[in-house]
Amino acid sequence: MKRGPLYHAVLSLSSLHQSAILGSEEEYQQKEKALEHHSRALREFCKFMSEERGKLLDDNARLAEFLACSLILISCEVFRGAEHNWLLHLDAVICVIHSLSPETVFDARYTSHAGSSVLSHNRPKEGLEFLLATMVSLDLFACLPTGRVPRLLYQQWLRTSEIQVADLLSCENWVMVIIGDLACLGEWKEVQEKDGMLSISELARRGEEIKERLTMGIEKLVLTRDAQENHEAQTSWVTLLFALACVVLLHTIVSGPLPALPEIQSAVSRSIIALQNRPRTYSLTGLVFWF
Repeated sequence: MKRGPLYHAVLSLSSLHQSAILGSEEEYQQKEKALEHHSRALREFCKFMSEERGKLLDDNARLAEFLACSLILISCEVFRGAEHNWLLHLDAVICVIHSLSPETVFDARYTSHAGSSVLSHNRPKEGLEFLLATMVSLDLFACLPTGRVPRLLYQQWLRTSEIQVADLLSCENWVMVIIGDLACLGEWKEVQEKDGMLSISELARRGEEIKERLTMGIEKLVLTRDAQENHEAQTSWVTLLFALACVVLLHTIVSGPLPALPEIQSAVSRSIIALQNRPRTYSLTGLVFWF
């Protein structure tokens, strides 16, 4: 890793952060340094992929380095205010993850650099859990500003016990699945409307199925809230807010962006009340649907 793509990607992001807090002259120097390391990271990353891509599926250490470098490059683009450039790195990751499955990553044996087989508990499992949870989340949140559907098999990944988005965002997996389902519902409606084949009854049926899951999940969160410890309460609260936001999005997809609709007003009101009851230790910056 030293002097490789991840090394330079990390230095690039670090320089960008420093440029944001320094004076004008130092800011310029740090931005120059960030650009230099970013360019070097991209060159090294292309070299890494040309030489190592065939080994990513068999060596989780290489896979973890690839995912970590991609995440840092995505962070660099987002930090610099790029609207869609970060999607190029995300789509590159998605192409690789398409060749994987939870079983091949977390259950199968793999071969180390030395060629000897080692059991799964010796590989960077925890790092892969974090990185894969991050990439699945990015794929889902990318649907919101771009209008595209998830590229990954998000339901498959989010139903495995190793991928827990709550450890990353304090939002439970079932809400993340619904975010993906809503993106698919919105895309289905758009295609049907374009073809002049939209069935209102089918749209309502699909929307009702998602609404039932949201209603059941929200009711469970409310019922168990008082008996939870601090960490569990924070996860429950964030999950509730994301779920309520999904309710608003669902009604917007089914009925259109009509703020006067009673169901939309009700969901927004519940979200405001939940926000007012946030845990004191939790920052609101972590609640934004990314990008």
